[in-house]
Amino acid sequence: GYRRGVLKCETPFGAKGEAFKGHEFHYASIIHEKGQPIFDCEDASGNSKGGAGLINGRVFGSFLHLIDRAV
Repeated sequence: GYRRGVLKCETPFGAKGEAFKGHEFHYASIIHEKGQPIFDCEDASGNSKGGAGLINGRVFGSFLHLIDRAV
């Protein structure tokens, strides 16, 4: 579904607090997490979806596919 993600930390995409519009359409079962969440996410209705993605050192990834910066 559509998401609004706010960066929880500094990344190559922007500074902490910058917001993005995106779409999350991959689903998986997490076996082991190592790192900190990249985004705080909300669904299209503004309901919290918790953290999204992980960052560990200089490596980061997420199922949130960014579309554009949010206003």
